[in-house]
Amino acid sequence: MRKKITAALLITMIALFLAPAGAWARVEILPDTNPEIVDVLEFKDIPSLVYNRNDMFIASENSLYVPGGGSGAVFTDLIAQLQAAMAGYVAPRPDGSIGFNDAVWAAQGPAVYKVAYDVYTLLNTQIATVQMQAASLSATMNSVSGQLDSASLSVEKAGDSLVSAMEGLYISYNSLREQRLALETKRALLEKSLAIARLQQNLGMNITIDVTRAEIGLREMDNGLTQLKNSEEALVRQINVNIGQDAGHALRVGSVPVINSEAVSAIDWAADTEKYSDRSYDVRSALQADDDHGIAYARAGYKENMRSLYMTLIDKQRALAVASASQTAAGQQFAFAALKYELGMMSEVQYLSEKSAFQDADAAYKTAYNDFYQAYNNYEWGTFGLTASSGGAG
Repeated sequence: MRKKITAALLITMIALFLAPAGAWARVEILPDTNPEIVDVLEFKDIPSLVYNRNDMFIASENSLYVPGGGSGAVFTDLIAQLQAAMAGYVAPRPDGSIGFNDAVWAAQGPAVYKVAYDVYTLLNTQIATVQMQAASLSATMNSVSGQLDSASLSVEKAGDSLVSAMEGLYISYNSLREQRLALETKRALLEKSLAIARLQQNLGMNITIDVTRAEIGLREMDNGLTQLKNSEEALVRQINVNIGQDAGHALRVGSVPVINSEAVSAIDWAADTEKYSDRSYDVRSALQADDDHGIAYARAGYKENMRSLYMTLIDKQRALAVASASQTAAGQQFAFAALKYELGMMSEVQYLSEKSAFQDADAAYKTAYNDFYQAYNNYEWGTFGLTASSGGAG
Protein backbone atom coordinates (compact mmCIF):
# COMPACT_ATOMS: atom_id res chain seq x y z
CA MET A 1 0.00 0.00 0.00
CA ARG A 2 1.08 3.61 -0.57
CA LYS A 3 2.78 5.21 2.43
CA LYS A 4 1.62 8.44 3.96
CA ILE A 5 3.07 11.41 2.07
CA THR A 6 5.56 13.41 4.12
CA ALA A 7 6.00 17.15 3.67
CA ALA A 8 9.33 16.71 1.88
CA LEU A 9 7.92 14.07 -0.45
CA LEU A 10 4.91 16.24 -1.16
CA ILE A 11 7.19 19.12 -2.23
CA THR A 12 9.11 16.76 -4.50
CA MET A 13 5.90 15.46 -6.05
CA ILE A 14 4.64 18.98 -6.68
CA ALA A 15 7.90 19.83 -8.44
CA LEU A 16 7.48 16.81 -10.68
CA PHE A 17 3.82 17.63 -11.15
CA LEU A 18 4.70 21.02 -12.61
CA ALA A 19 6.76 19.44 -15.40
CA PRO A 20 4.94 19.31 -18.78
CA ALA A 21 5.91 15.69 -19.52
CA GLY A 22 6.71 12.60 -17.49
CA ALA A 23 9.63 10.21 -17.40
CA TRP A 24 8.38 8.29 -20.41
CA ALA A 25 7.72 11.27 -22.68
CA ARG A 26 8.20 10.26 -26.31
CA VAL A 27 9.98 13.49 -27.21
CA GLU A 28 11.95 15.99 -25.22
CA ILE A 29 9.75 19.06 -24.98
CA LEU A 30 12.11 21.88 -25.78
CA PRO A 31 11.32 25.58 -25.26
CA ASP A 32 9.16 27.01 -28.03
CA THR A 33 11.66 28.56 -30.43
CA ASN A 34 9.24 28.81 -33.35
CA PRO A 35 8.29 32.21 -34.80
CA GLU A 36 5.41 33.97 -33.06
CA ILE A 37 3.27 33.19 -36.10
CA VAL A 38 3.97 29.83 -37.69
CA ASP A 39 3.75 30.01 -41.48
CA VAL A 40 5.06 26.52 -42.28
CA LEU A 41 4.24 23.58 -40.01
CA GLU A 42 6.71 20.68 -40.00
CA PHE A 43 5.96 17.32 -38.42
CA LYS A 44 8.86 17.56 -35.95
CA ASP A 45 7.53 20.85 -34.53
CA ILE A 46 4.11 19.52 -33.54
CA PRO A 47 5.00 18.42 -29.96
CA SER A 48 6.55 21.72 -28.87
CA LEU A 49 3.75 23.73 -30.48
CA VAL A 50 1.00 21.69 -28.83
CA TYR A 51 2.60 21.70 -25.38
CA ASN A 52 3.45 25.39 -25.49
CA ARG A 53 0.58 26.90 -27.48
CA ASN A 54 -2.52 24.72 -27.32
CA ASP A 55 -5.00 26.78 -25.30
CA MET A 56 -6.87 23.78 -23.97
CA PHE A 57 -3.73 22.05 -22.71
CA ILE A 58 -2.26 25.21 -21.21
CA ALA A 59 -5.53 26.03 -19.43
CA SER A 60 -5.66 22.48 -18.05
CA GLU A 61 -2.15 22.78 -16.70
CA ASN A 62 -2.71 26.23 -15.21
CA SER A 63 -5.97 25.21 -13.58
CA LEU A 64 -4.40 22.12 -12.08
CA TYR A 65 -1.42 23.98 -10.75
CA VAL A 66 -3.45 26.77 -9.13
CA PRO A 67 -6.12 25.07 -6.98
CA GLY A 68 -9.26 27.13 -6.64
CA GLY A 69 -8.19 29.60 -9.32
CA GLY A 70 -11.48 29.68 -11.18
CA SER A 71 -10.64 26.41 -12.87
CA GLY A 72 -14.22 25.20 -13.09
CA ALA A 73 -15.21 28.11 -15.31
CA VAL A 74 -12.16 27.52 -17.51
CA PHE A 75 -13.13 23.91 -18.12
CA THR A 76 -16.79 24.79 -18.70
CA ASP A 77 -15.88 27.42 -21.31
CA LEU A 78 -13.45 25.09 -23.07
CA ILE A 79 -15.95 22.25 -23.27
CA ALA A 80 -18.60 24.64 -24.66
CA GLN A 81 -16.19 25.87 -27.35
CA LEU A 82 -15.20 22.34 -28.36
CA GLN A 83 -18.80 21.16 -28.47
CA ALA A 84 -19.70 24.13 -30.69
CA ALA A 85 -16.89 23.15 -33.06
CA MET A 86 -18.19 19.57 -33.05
CA ALA A 87 -21.71 20.59 -34.14
CA GLY A 88 -21.05 20.32 -37.86
CA TYR A 89 -19.72 16.78 -37.59
CA VAL A 90 -22.41 15.03 -35.51
CA ALA A 91 -26.07 14.06 -35.77
CA PRO A 92 -28.64 12.23 -33.61
CA ARG A 93 -28.74 8.43 -33.96
CA PRO A 94 -31.87 6.22 -33.86
CA ASP A 95 -31.10 5.18 -30.27
CA GLY A 96 -31.07 8.81 -29.15
CA SER A 97 -27.30 9.13 -28.84
CA ILE A 98 -25.16 11.63 -30.74
CA GLY A 99 -22.47 10.38 -33.13
CA PHE A 100 -20.53 11.14 -36.28
CA ASN A 101 -22.78 12.24 -39.16
CA ASP A 102 -21.90 9.40 -41.56
CA ALA A 103 -24.71 10.15 -44.00
CA VAL A 104 -23.68 13.75 -44.70
CA TRP A 105 -19.94 13.19 -44.91
CA ALA A 106 -20.02 9.88 -46.80
CA ALA A 107 -21.94 11.62 -49.59
CA GLN A 108 -18.95 13.90 -50.16
CA GLY A 109 -16.57 11.08 -51.02
CA PRO A 110 -14.02 8.96 -49.11
CA ALA A 111 -11.29 11.63 -49.01
CA VAL A 112 -13.52 14.31 -47.50
CA TYR A 113 -15.13 11.72 -45.21
CA LYS A 114 -11.73 10.70 -43.79
CA VAL A 115 -10.71 14.28 -43.08
CA ALA A 116 -14.05 15.06 -41.43
CA TYR A 117 -13.80 11.92 -39.30
CA ASP A 118 -10.22 12.83 -38.28
CA VAL A 119 -11.38 16.28 -37.15
CA TYR A 120 -14.32 14.68 -35.30
CA THR A 121 -11.88 12.28 -33.57
CA LEU A 122 -9.55 15.12 -32.57
CA LEU A 123 -12.42 17.15 -31.12
CA ASN A 124 -13.64 14.09 -29.22
CA THR A 125 -10.14 13.59 -27.82
CA GLN A 126 -10.00 17.19 -26.69
CA ILE A 127 -13.43 17.11 -25.06
CA ALA A 128 -12.58 13.87 -23.26
CA THR A 129 -9.27 15.36 -22.16
CA VAL A 130 -10.89 18.48 -20.70
CA GLN A 131 -13.49 16.39 -18.89
CA MET A 132 -10.73 14.14 -17.58
CA GLN A 133 -8.74 17.15 -16.36
CA ALA A 134 -11.82 18.59 -14.65
CA ALA A 135 -12.49 15.31 -12.86
CA SER A 136 -8.82 15.02 -11.93
CA LEU A 137 -8.79 18.56 -10.54
CA SER A 138 -11.89 17.87 -8.47
CA ALA A 139 -10.26 14.79 -7.01
CA THR A 140 -7.04 16.70 -6.37
CA MET A 141 -8.91 19.46 -4.58
CA ASN A 142 -10.61 16.88 -2.34
CA SER A 143 -7.52 14.85 -1.58
CA VAL A 144 -4.22 16.37 -2.71
CA SER A 145 -2.05 13.74 -1.11
CA GLY A 146 -3.87 10.89 -2.83
CA GLN A 147 -4.34 12.47 -6.23
CA LEU A 148 -1.13 14.31 -7.17
CA ASP A 149 0.28 11.32 -9.02
CA SER A 150 -2.98 10.68 -10.83
CA ALA A 151 -3.34 14.31 -11.86
CA SER A 152 0.25 14.43 -13.13
CA LEU A 153 -0.30 11.29 -15.18
CA SER A 154 -3.54 12.74 -16.51
CA VAL A 155 -1.79 15.91 -17.69
CA GLU A 156 0.98 13.91 -19.34
CA LYS A 157 -1.47 11.64 -21.15
CA ALA A 158 -3.54 14.63 -22.25
CA GLY A 159 -0.51 16.21 -23.88
CA ASP A 160 0.55 13.02 -25.63
CA SER A 161 -3.00 12.38 -26.86
CA LEU A 162 -3.23 15.86 -28.35
CA VAL A 163 0.16 15.55 -30.05
CA SER A 164 -0.78 12.15 -31.46
CA ALA A 165 -4.11 13.47 -32.75
CA MET A 166 -2.42 16.50 -34.33
CA GLU A 167 0.12 14.25 -36.04
CA GLY A 168 -2.79 12.25 -37.44
CA LEU A 169 -4.36 15.42 -38.86
CA TYR A 170 -1.01 16.42 -40.37
CA ILE A 171 -0.72 13.07 -42.16
CA SER A 172 -4.37 13.18 -43.27
CA TYR A 173 -3.83 16.64 -44.70
CA ASN A 174 -0.94 15.34 -46.79
CA SER A 175 -3.09 12.51 -48.18
CA LEU A 176 -5.87 14.96 -48.96
CA ARG A 177 -3.45 17.30 -50.70
CA GLU A 178 -2.02 14.45 -52.82
CA GLN A 179 -5.53 13.46 -53.88
CA ARG A 180 -6.34 17.05 -54.84
CA LEU A 181 -3.13 17.46 -56.85
CA ALA A 182 -3.76 14.16 -58.63
CA LEU A 183 -7.34 15.18 -59.43
CA GLU A 184 -6.16 18.56 -60.74
CA THR A 185 -3.71 16.79 -63.05
CA LYS A 186 -6.37 14.32 -64.14
CA ARG A 187 -8.77 17.17 -64.85
CA ALA A 188 -6.18 19.02 -66.95
CA LEU A 189 -5.55 15.87 -68.96
CA LEU A 190 -9.26 15.26 -69.52
CA GLU A 191 -9.78 18.88 -70.54
CA LYS A 192 -7.00 18.60 -73.10
CA SER A 193 -8.36 15.28 -74.39
CA LEU A 194 -11.79 16.85 -74.68
CA ALA A 195 -10.42 19.81 -76.66
CA ILE A 196 -8.73 17.41 -79.09
CA ALA A 197 -11.90 15.34 -79.42
CA ARG A 198 -13.98 18.44 -80.17
CA LEU A 199 -11.51 19.48 -82.86
CA GLN A 200 -11.63 15.99 -84.40
CA GLN A 201 -15.40 16.02 -84.21
CA ASN A 202 -15.56 19.38 -86.03
CA LEU A 203 -13.30 17.98 -88.76
CA GLY A 204 -15.62 15.02 -89.20
CA MET A 205 -13.08 12.54 -87.84
CA ASN A 206 -13.82 9.48 -85.73
CA ILE A 207 -13.24 10.27 -82.05
CA THR A 208 -12.06 7.92 -79.34
CA ILE A 209 -13.86 9.54 -76.41
CA ASP A 210 -17.49 10.39 -75.74
CA VAL A 211 -17.59 14.19 -75.71
CA THR A 212 -20.78 14.41 -73.65
CA ARG A 213 -19.49 12.00 -71.01
CA ALA A 214 -16.18 13.85 -70.89
CA GLU A 215 -17.99 17.14 -70.29
CA ILE A 216 -19.98 15.56 -67.46
CA GLY A 217 -16.74 14.13 -66.08
CA LEU A 218 -15.19 17.60 -66.04
CA ARG A 219 -18.09 19.00 -64.04
CA GLU A 220 -17.87 16.11 -61.57
CA MET A 221 -14.14 16.71 -61.19
CA ASP A 222 -14.74 20.41 -60.57
CA ASN A 223 -17.20 19.52 -57.84
CA GLY A 224 -14.73 17.05 -56.33
CA LEU A 225 -11.95 19.62 -56.39
CA THR A 226 -14.15 22.16 -54.64
CA GLN A 227 -14.94 19.67 -51.88
CA LEU A 228 -11.28 18.70 -51.47
CA LYS A 229 -10.16 22.34 -51.31
CA ASN A 230 -12.86 23.15 -48.75
CA SER A 231 -11.77 20.18 -46.65
CA GLU A 232 -8.13 21.27 -46.84
CA GLU A 233 -9.07 24.74 -45.68
CA ALA A 234 -11.15 23.36 -42.82
CA LEU A 235 -8.30 21.12 -41.75
CA VAL A 236 -5.80 23.99 -41.81
CA ARG A 237 -8.17 26.07 -39.68
CA GLN A 238 -8.40 23.24 -37.14
CA ILE A 239 -4.60 22.86 -37.07
CA ASN A 240 -4.14 26.61 -36.61
CA VAL A 241 -6.49 26.65 -33.64
CA ASN A 242 -4.66 23.74 -32.04
CA ILE A 243 -1.31 25.52 -32.18
CA GLY A 244 -2.76 28.69 -30.74
CA GLN A 245 -3.03 30.96 -33.77
CA ASP A 246 -5.79 32.52 -35.84
CA ALA A 247 -7.87 29.91 -37.63
CA GLY A 248 -7.74 31.83 -40.89
CA HIS A 249 -3.95 32.13 -41.03
CA ALA A 250 -2.48 30.93 -44.35
CA LEU A 251 -0.57 28.03 -42.84
CA ARG A 252 1.41 25.72 -45.09
CA VAL A 253 1.72 22.10 -43.97
CA GLY A 254 4.99 20.28 -44.63
CA SER A 255 5.43 16.77 -45.99
CA VAL A 256 5.24 13.46 -44.14
CA PRO A 257 8.65 12.32 -42.83
CA VAL A 258 10.47 9.60 -44.77
CA ILE A 259 11.24 6.25 -43.18
CA ASN A 260 12.61 3.05 -44.62
CA SER A 261 9.91 0.42 -44.93
CA GLU A 262 12.51 -2.28 -44.23
CA ALA A 263 13.06 -0.86 -40.74
CA VAL A 264 9.73 -2.39 -39.77
CA SER A 265 11.22 -5.86 -40.25
CA ALA A 266 13.40 -5.29 -37.18
CA ILE A 267 10.40 -4.71 -34.92
CA ASP A 268 9.67 -7.42 -32.34
CA TRP A 269 6.29 -6.50 -30.92
CA ALA A 270 6.37 -9.18 -28.20
CA ALA A 271 9.77 -7.97 -26.97
CA ASP A 272 8.59 -4.35 -27.13
CA THR A 273 5.50 -5.23 -25.13
CA GLU A 274 7.62 -6.82 -22.41
CA LYS A 275 10.10 -3.95 -22.44
CA TYR A 276 7.67 -1.04 -22.47
CA SER A 277 4.71 -2.37 -20.50
CA ASP A 278 5.43 -0.05 -17.57
CA ARG A 279 5.11 2.93 -19.90
CA SER A 280 1.47 2.13 -20.59
CA TYR A 281 -0.81 4.79 -19.15
CA ASP A 282 -3.31 2.14 -18.12
CA VAL A 283 -0.60 0.12 -16.36
CA ARG A 284 0.78 3.20 -14.64
CA SER A 285 -2.70 4.18 -13.49
CA ALA A 286 -3.25 0.71 -12.04
CA LEU A 287 0.15 0.82 -10.34
CA GLN A 288 -0.78 4.14 -8.74
CA ALA A 289 -3.98 2.56 -7.44
CA ASP A 290 -1.95 -0.35 -6.04
CA ASP A 291 -4.47 -2.71 -7.64
CA ASP A 292 -2.94 -6.12 -8.46
CA HIS A 293 -5.91 -7.30 -10.53
CA GLY A 294 -6.04 -3.97 -12.34
CA ILE A 295 -2.32 -4.17 -13.08
CA ALA A 296 -2.64 -7.65 -14.58
CA TYR A 297 -5.65 -6.58 -16.64
CA ALA A 298 -3.86 -3.43 -17.88
CA ARG A 299 -0.76 -5.39 -18.89
CA ALA A 300 -2.88 -7.89 -20.83
CA GLY A 301 -4.70 -5.04 -22.55
CA TYR A 302 -1.43 -3.34 -23.45
CA LYS A 303 -0.13 -6.57 -24.97
CA GLU A 304 -3.23 -6.96 -27.13
CA ASN A 305 -3.10 -3.32 -28.22
CA MET A 306 0.56 -3.63 -29.20
CA ARG A 307 -0.18 -6.77 -31.20
CA SER A 308 -3.01 -4.98 -32.98
CA LEU A 309 -0.83 -1.94 -33.73
CA TYR A 310 1.88 -4.20 -35.12
CA MET A 311 -0.51 -6.19 -37.32
CA THR A 312 -1.95 -2.95 -38.71
CA LEU A 313 1.57 -1.76 -39.45
CA ILE A 314 2.38 -4.98 -41.32
CA ASP A 315 -0.85 -4.70 -43.32
CA LYS A 316 0.01 -1.14 -44.32
CA GLN A 317 3.55 -2.18 -45.22
CA ARG A 318 2.19 -4.88 -47.54
CA ALA A 319 -0.26 -2.43 -49.10
CA LEU A 320 2.61 -0.01 -49.65
CA ALA A 321 4.63 -2.71 -51.41
CA VAL A 322 1.71 -3.42 -53.75
CA ALA A 323 1.21 0.29 -54.45
CA SER A 324 4.94 0.69 -55.09
CA ALA A 325 4.93 -2.15 -57.61
CA SER A 326 1.89 -0.66 -59.35
CA GLN A 327 3.55 2.75 -59.46
CA THR A 328 6.72 1.26 -60.97
CA ALA A 329 4.75 -0.68 -63.59
CA ALA A 330 2.66 2.36 -64.48
CA GLY A 331 5.81 4.46 -64.73
CA GLN A 332 7.40 2.01 -67.14
CA GLN A 333 4.21 1.86 -69.20
CA PHE A 334 4.04 5.64 -69.35
CA ALA A 335 7.71 5.92 -70.37
CA PHE A 336 7.04 3.47 -73.20
CA ALA A 337 3.95 5.44 -74.23
CA ALA A 338 5.94 8.69 -74.20
CA LEU A 339 8.50 7.13 -76.55
CA LYS A 340 5.79 5.91 -78.92
CA TYR A 341 4.17 9.34 -78.84
CA GLU A 342 7.48 11.04 -79.71
CA LEU A 343 7.91 8.65 -82.64
CA GLY A 344 4.42 9.39 -83.91
CA MET A 345 3.19 5.88 -83.12
CA MET A 346 0.55 6.97 -80.59
CA SER A 347 -2.12 9.66 -80.68
CA GLU A 348 -2.08 12.49 -78.14
CA VAL A 349 -5.35 11.28 -76.62
CA GLN A 350 -3.88 7.79 -76.05
CA TYR A 351 -0.73 9.35 -74.63
CA LEU A 352 -2.73 11.49 -72.21
CA SER A 353 -4.68 8.42 -71.15
CA GLU A 354 -1.42 6.63 -70.24
CA LYS A 355 -0.25 9.72 -68.37
CA SER A 356 -3.48 9.81 -66.41
CA ALA A 357 -3.06 6.14 -65.45
CA PHE A 358 0.44 6.86 -64.17
CA GLN A 359 -0.79 9.86 -62.18
CA ASP A 360 -3.42 7.64 -60.54
CA ALA A 361 -0.83 5.00 -59.60
CA ASP A 362 1.52 7.66 -58.27
CA ALA A 363 -1.21 9.22 -56.11
CA ALA A 364 -2.20 5.78 -54.82
CA TYR A 365 1.40 5.10 -53.82
CA LYS A 366 1.70 8.39 -51.93
CA THR A 367 -1.56 7.74 -50.09
CA ALA A 368 -0.39 4.21 -49.22
CA TYR A 369 2.86 5.65 -47.86
CA ASN A 370 1.00 8.13 -45.69
CA ASP A 371 -1.18 5.30 -44.34
CA PHE A 372 1.97 3.27 -43.67
CA TYR A 373 3.61 6.16 -41.83
CA GLN A 374 0.48 6.71 -39.75
CA ALA A 375 0.56 3.05 -38.69
CA TYR A 376 4.28 3.31 -37.91
CA ASN A 377 3.69 6.46 -35.87
CA ASN A 378 0.86 4.79 -33.97
CA TYR A 379 3.15 1.86 -33.11
CA GLU A 380 5.87 4.25 -31.96
CA TRP A 381 3.36 5.93 -29.66
CA GLY A 382 2.47 2.48 -28.37
CA THR A 383 6.04 1.92 -27.21
CA PHE A 384 5.67 5.11 -25.19
CA GLY A 385 2.49 3.95 -23.53
CA LEU A 386 -0.16 5.61 -25.69
CA THR A 387 -2.48 3.05 -27.29
CA ALA A 388 -6.14 2.93 -28.29
CA SER A 389 -7.36 2.03 -24.81
CA SER A 390 -5.50 4.93 -23.20
CA GLY A 391 -6.96 7.53 -25.53
CA GLY A 392 -4.25 7.61 -28.18
CA ALA A 393 -3.86 6.68 -31.81
CA GLY A 394 -3.96 3.10 -32.91
